[in-house]
Amino acid sequence: MQRPNSHATHSGEGHLVSNLAIFIVMMACFFGALYAFSFWSLDNVFIPGGIGMGLFFLAFFIPKQIMGNMEKRGRQD
Repeated sequence: MQRPNSHATHSGEGHLVSNLAIFIVMMACFFGALYAFSFWSLDNVFIPGGIGMGLFFLAFFIPKQIMGNMEKRGRQD
C-alpha cells in the first residue's frame, strides 16, 4: 500500500550507473552475436551459429528472466 504524500518508485529509478553498465554489456552480447553470424557460410555453420545463438540467448534471457525477477523481489509493498 502506498503511503500518503509519497510518489511510487518506478523500476530502475535511481540506478543510472548500473543500468548503463548492464545495457552496455547486453548490447555487446547482441552485436557480438551479429558479428559471429557474419562468418556463417555453407562450409562453416556450427561454430558461428552456436556462438551467435549463445550470445543472442544471453542478450535476451538475462535482462528478461534474471534481472526482471530481481526487480520483483526487491520491491517492498
